[in-house]
Amino acid sequence: MRTPEVYWIWLQQALNVACKEVAYLLEFFTSARTFYEEGPEGWRSLGCFSEKQMKALRETSLEKAEAVYHDAASRGYTVITPEQSRYPKALRQLVDPPAVLYCKGELPDFEQVVAVAVVGTRTASPYGLKVAYDISADLCSAGVVIVSGGALGVDISAHKGALSVDGVTVSVLGCGINYPYLMENAGIRAAISIKGAVLTEYPPSTPPLPHHFPIRNRLISGLSQGTLVVEAAKKSGSLITASRALEQGKDIFAIPGDIAAITSRGANELIQSGAKAVLSAEDILEEYRTVYPGRIASPETLRRDSVPHIDRRMYAEAPKKENKTPRKDVTAIQEKKPSEARPDREAAHKIELLSEKTAAFYKALSSRPRHLDELTEAAGLTPAQALCAVTELELLGYLRTQSGKRYSRAE
Repeated sequence: MRTPEVYWIWLQQALNVACKEVAYLLEFFTSARTFYEEGPEGWRSLGCFSEKQMKALRETSLEKAEAVYHDAASRGYTVITPEQSRYPKALRQLVDPPAVLYCKGELPDFEQVVAVAVVGTRTASPYGLKVAYDISADLCSAGVVIVSGGALGVDISAHKGALSVDGVTVSVLGCGINYPYLMENAGIRAAISIKGAVLTEYPPSTPPLPHHFPIRNRLISGLSQGTLVVEAAKKSGSLITASRALEQGKDIFAIPGDIAAITSRGANELIQSGAKAVLSAEDILEEYRTVYPGRIASPETLRRDSVPHIDRRMYAEAPKKENKTPRKDVTAIQEKKPSEARPDREAAHKIELLSEKTAAFYKALSSRPRHLDELTEAAGLTPAQALCAVTELELLGYLRTQSGKRYSRAE
């Protein structure tokens, strides 16, 4: 006997993802199997399907859907459908709810938590990456779940920030979980699936086609009470997410950016249009403490080194200066030992600027390259926390990457 999930996969294969007719069916049928058993005459009597959709419903086979189900199950993915209690209720309210969700990990109970989507450009500035990282860490420290898209730039920095404080984060993909998408982030996705979930409505081996991502964005905003845009150009996927959030009646937040930077124009215009400007995680948390009592921790739980303490000049590219030092002085500098050129007080100053776990990782570093596993153990961190520390140190230029997952201080 076929499992109930197979019928939902069949429905999705016939009608495609983000189909508005799914919302209509949910009003009249308790399961996709009940709908399937109505047959062509029953489907036509509903009066909501085009001839093209009717043809697809007739010709799509259950055998193909069953093969997809077994493929997902064999890889350890959970298949979530609207008739299950674990299916997020917020997604049922969408005009185009997903018929199927494929999940690696465990979805949080979105009815019991506050979730914030953190999105932005793939080509974020070092400052934008750091802000996404730190605000996500601070939000997670207060009990918020971070939702993002797993892409390069702001998305992955937000996920890493959440993991750095053992927070819960959900990555919503625009492709199948099993597809080799951005393999440089494969380790982060694995860590996300341990502390939260990697989620998609696409079958396991579906490639990341361009039109998938705007469709995917409605799930990112739909799972969240609010959406934070860190950096975004005027025409970007992040603004599509913000637009869907507005349609869904959700809150919009934005990080003010450099008015001359292309990647800040979208976020700045959101603020002009009424989005709340965010200077720290507390600007977001204060919106939800009274609305969701007991779900948000008190301000005292936030990390000491939150965003207001960040000097954006630290993360800007240093201007090139003309070298006017006489040749004899240059020679003298070159002859100095590293310890004389960069005294211990400089390292101590660097540590003051780091989060607690990143500081522990930095202290474990030396001028001699050491393997990531060795450094992780020496710093007393989890693998996910160590990866986040590596990212933070790379952003600051404090880390030198060697071959074979070995790292040393950038002296």
